Amino acid sequence: MIKSIKYKNDDLSYYDDGKGKVVVLLHGFLENHSFWEPLTKKLKKKFRVIAPDIPGHGETASLGYLHSMELLADSVFEILKKNKLRKVDLVGHSMGGYVALAFIEKYPDYVRSITLLNSTARDDSALKKKDRDRAIALIKKNPNLFISTAIPSLYVDSPTKKIQQAIEKSMIMAKECSVKGIVACLEGMKLRSNREIVLRFAPCPVLIIAGRKDKTIPIEQIEEQISMLEMPSVYLSEKGGHMCLYEDTNPTIQAIEDFLSHKR
Repeated sequence: MIKSIKYKNDDLSYYDDGKGKVVVLLHGFLENHSFWEPLTKKLKKKFRVIAPDIPGHGETASLGYLHSMELLADSVFEILKKNKLRKVDLVGHSMGGYVALAFIEKYPDYVRSITLLNSTARDDSALKKKDRDRAIALIKKNPNLFISTAIPSLYVDSPTKKIQQAIEKSMIMAKECSVKGIVACLEGMKLRSNREIVLRFAPCPVLIIAGRKDKTIPIEQIEEQISMLEMPSVYLSEKGGHMCLYEDTNPTIQAIEDFLSHKR
């Protein structure tokens, strides 16, 4: 079921279904709540699942010209507040993981666990920031060219028919984002803080899922962060890239479901 609340004088849209302990799914850049469909079908049988359209994506309008991860975390908190929710499990894909870490830093008492799916606690390198600036310039001139180039690069090379369908779905989601929203999120990601210390001392269980073929976040970086943690739950996909939910679907879903069901 799609619902909405008012946030900063606009509608903040989110998916809400199922009963039980609450799991909040935070999608990545150029995605929306429908990214999570393979996972929500499973989780809603055991949990109440809330999946926002992060500002600038899906049915949620852009909030301005810069979406800091803290601002996006505040939008998630607003949904919890309006629904009178006190403890949730956070699952964040890519940019959604950045938002989840910002949320833990600001609202630690509201988090039961965190899952980082193809995400990192590290901030952008100088080279990555320059890449984002180039992306912003291209989006302002030709957003369709940016999307047609950026989306396939997130997936593994030589995709199967199933993954090709996922790429097409990703393209549709990306084209539903406004140019303003895309730029605002790129600016926010570019300026985000390094939160490795937040991850290291997270006041809750942590699950890290990463793809060894990820071209966006090197697996070596993820392994370094795993080594910082005392007792993380980990699933490293041998065949997955940056989109493990679609490239290695069943094992990825199983890892999340097992973690949410048995971590306590």
